[in-house]
Amino acid sequence: MKPIFEGRIVTVGFALALAILLVVTGLSFRNTRRLTEAREWVAHTYVVTIKLEQVLTRLDEIETGNRGFIITGNDSYLEPYNAALSNIDQDLEELRLLTTDNPSQRNRVARLDGMKATRISTAAQGIRLRREAGFEPARQFVLLGAGKQEMDNIRSLIAEIETVERELLQQRVAEAKAEATKTIVTFSAGLVLSFVLLLLVFYFLRHQIAERRQAEQILIEQKRELTCSQQALFEQTTILHSMLASIGDGVVVSDENGKFLVFNPAAEQILQVGPTDSGIDQWTQTYGIYLPDMVTPYPPHELPLARAIRGESVDAAELFMRHAKVPHGAWLTVTARPIKSDVGLSRGGVAVFSDITERKRAESSIKELNDDLQKQAMQLEAANSELEAFSYSTSHDLRAPLRHLAGYAELLQKNGASKLDENGRRYVTTIVEAARRMGDLIDHLLAFSRLGRAQAERTTVSLQQLVKDAIQDLKEETTDRKVLWKIGSLPSVNADSSLLRLVFNNLLSNALKFTRSRESAEIEIGAATNHNEAVIFVRDNGVGFDMKYADKLFGVFQRLHRAEEFEGTGIGLASVRRIILRHGGRTWAESVVDSGATIYFSLPVETEFHPAGA
Repeated sequence: MKPIFEGRIVTVGFALALAILLVVTGLSFRNTRRLTEAREWVAHTYVVTIKLEQVLTRLDEIETGNRGFIITGNDSYLEPYNAALSNIDQDLEELRLLTTDNPSQRNRVARLDGMKATRISTAAQGIRLRREAGFEPARQFVLLGAGKQEMDNIRSLIAEIETVERELLQQRVAEAKAEATKTIVTFSAGLVLSFVLLLLVFYFLRHQIAERRQAEQILIEQKRELTCSQQALFEQTTILHSMLASIGDGVVVSDENGKFLVFNPAAEQILQVGPTDSGIDQWTQTYGIYLPDMVTPYPPHELPLARAIRGESVDAAELFMRHAKVPHGAWLTVTARPIKSDVGLSRGGVAVFSDITERKRAESSIKELNDDLQKQAMQLEAANSELEAFSYSTSHDLRAPLRHLAGYAELLQKNGASKLDENGRRYVTTIVEAARRMGDLIDHLLAFSRLGRAQAERTTVSLQQLVKDAIQDLKEETTDRKVLWKIGSLPSVNADSSLLRLVFNNLLSNALKFTRSRESAEIEIGAATNHNEAVIFVRDNGVGFDMKYADKLFGVFQRLHRAEEFEGTGIGLASVRRIILRHGGRTWAESVVDSGATIYFSLPVETEFHPAGA
């Protein structure tokens, strides 16, 4: 019975030892797989981050091209704009594929796609305004700030996506580390137990051959596991090298002594110099690195990668590079991070950098253009001042001979009418009326000229009250007329009360004039909020006008009806436009012949004044 009992002990002990080894092997395989997944997620996070940077770069190129074209009107600024438009959808599609495993990230990418479409639409609207209406409307459109807000929202959402990716990465790495720790403990315990069991097996083994075969079997299993681990490590290393080779930015990894461990192809292409074994102290000289003044050599131990090796993080540091293979120099932006062990010991640093030479050149060109535009604006302001002074002086000089002409014509009409025939009396009457009309034109011209020089006093103004005051001012014009006033809810704005009252007086007076032929005049004043501005309108049921002449409506001395039909000098709406422009707003009109007209003007919610003559 004893041999049978001992045989059973050997069999059971061997089975238990084998089972424990299988469990330990399974845990080791699972741990290796999870570590592989963690590395893949590291690579995935880098790819997502890089793709987000590419999307942001495309949008920045759209923003730069859009603003450059609006400022200059030069189509060459639209080349990067159009290039970015042609590539950004592909970038977003790749980003969408990268986040298919995460519904919340996928939703954020979908929101980013919507924000992108909104930003492109806003940019296209600015370009269209620049092409169709010129610089000033486009500038006003840019000053509304929609494009900046959209870009701020996009940058915030991209930062949110990057934060989520990093949090997911940290969570998965932490889980993998915890699993690895458990596996190590289990593996150690399993080894101890297996060793005890094997001792028992060896103790009860009756033959040395069985003992040797058991040892050989264990050795074969261990070699097989080692081979699998080595193969997995080789595959992971191949994937990492492939990923680094496909990245467009330069990626450099160094150990704590300054020895380069990774130097991807993009890094060699950007620097035009490969890795060096000369050490940190020689990096500045080897790669020709200078401070942003382009003259002072960069202190070697202050280089971003050197700081990362010391445990510091560096974000978007700009530096200048110039050496024999890059004689004209290049601008680089560098982000660096330290590499630390599980216990916090420094193991080196990693630096990611890209060539921003073209961007720096574009920024310099834009600055020069802005300086030129500022000089041109100053010259234009001076020219406007001289023109206003000339207009004012000329108008005053015309008044004296005009008074003589009108006075003598009235004397002739009064004292010599009996000596004139019918044609003569008609001629004199025409002269008197023309002189009076000329006097009105001069008065209105002087008033229009004074608008450019008037000092605006900004206060909180109730548009509701201004409309009531304007209607009261026009009370005499509504005598013996049936007029229905429809006054909606109007906002209060920060503006000049007297100037806005003149706006309403002109608009309501026009509405009364052009509804004179109606049995019952209907005049509506209302408002609506549109983004960051309040839009006010005055609508009537008068004779209207042909929209093909709408571009002339707000011009000085521009009339869309004959003087015999409706009196006026053609100054009123020009004054309205000038006042609204000074408040940072805009004016436009809509009409159908014989079906009334609507005059619109807008005021920013926070109304500010522009310089006189603007």
